[in-house]
Amino acid sequence: MTTSTNAEFWESAWTNKRTGWDIQGPTPALLSVLKSHATLLFPTSQETVLIPGVGRGYDVVAIALDKPGVKVIGLDISATGVSEAQKELDKANLGSDRAQVLLADFFEYSPTALFSVVFRSYISLCHQPISPFLMVQQNDRNCETRRILDLLHVPLERLGRRRSTVLPFYWNCMKQLLGSAFDRVFQRDLEPHEFPTAGMDRTKYGKQMISLWVKRI
Repeated sequence: MTTSTNAEFWESAWTNKRTGWDIQGPTPALLSVLKSHATLLFPTSQETVLIPGVGRGYDVVAIALDKPGVKVIGLDISATGVSEAQKELDKANLGSDRAQVLLADFFEYSPTALFSVVFRSYISLCHQPISPFLMVQQNDRNCETRRILDLLHVPLERLGRRRSTVLPFYWNCMKQLLGSAFDRVFQRDLEPHEFPTAGMDRTKYGKQMISLWVKRI
């Protein structure tokens, strides 16, 4: 799928209110990790965070409000998505010095500043299990990535016979790409209280996991 086709797909989703990803608030698992690993994620108050595919921007707002001094940049390929996310930033009184949402394709994005943390929410391992390769390669090209926080969505009901191979494939990808430079701090299933209570169809959650990778100094 080309960038223009991708943008058209997400614009159509917004226009036709196919926004099942909208959980009407920040990602619960992100809030958990902000508490449990705050010092590791943000060793200084001057960290910079990148969130690709920002939706309505709830996670941008959550991090910016929780960590004053940290600059958060969200990307979205949909102009409507960017507009909706900006409304959330405005409601939270967050200026561009603390948080921004930019219209951009992550895979073609060339930032003017480097990022120390990348949060990639709800990576689906259904249609494009190769995406971790592409995402990490993009991180290496454009980001001074020291910490990568991944939230995975594995829709088991859509994987069929691939159920037993997709997760091992993903972890092997990550180990190959990050293993020589990064340590995996943790990898775990979401706790019951970390599942969204709105937006997503609970019967289609499948397997959801979160992992944190930290670059060796």
